[in-house]
Amino acid sequence: MPGFANVPRRQPLMAHILHKEGLIDDAQMDLALRQWYARHREGVTAAFGQIVLQLGYVTREELAPYVALQAELTVVPGRGKPLGAMLIESGMVKPSRLVEALRVQRETGKRLGEVLVELGLVSRAQIAPLLRLQGRRFTNILTHPSQQSPN
Repeated sequence: MPGFANVPRRQPLMAHILHKEGLIDDAQMDLALRQWYARHREGVTAAFGQIVLQLGYVTREELAPYVALQAELTVVPGRGKPLGAMLIESGMVKPSRLVEALRVQRETGKRLGEVLVELGLVSRAQIAPLLRLQGRRFTNILTHPSQQSPN
């Protein structure tokens, strides 16, 4: 993150997502973050996504899947950090791929970890430590493709 004088070192999740996806560059993120911080100092609650929309850096259509992703990645008190947030922070999965996996999860009702493995985005070995951090484990019944029966 660019350095700011007298500005907190935190960054809104949306800034991280949009920058990682290449929808905003370093200079655009710098200006949008300056406006976001200035509004917060004035006591005005402003969504980072709204700021980049106002600046013309993204369209509503470009922003929409990431707003939904941000909602999925919100930490719920008492439940720990969502798996998707840990995957993005670790660099294992790009936000756009996570959006795809979450869509498949909603359509199929499967657990996110299972969907990610089936899509080939992560391996069971990669996801297992993250699930352990959540106090969970990979328990679905996935078989190797060579062991699956033909339909």
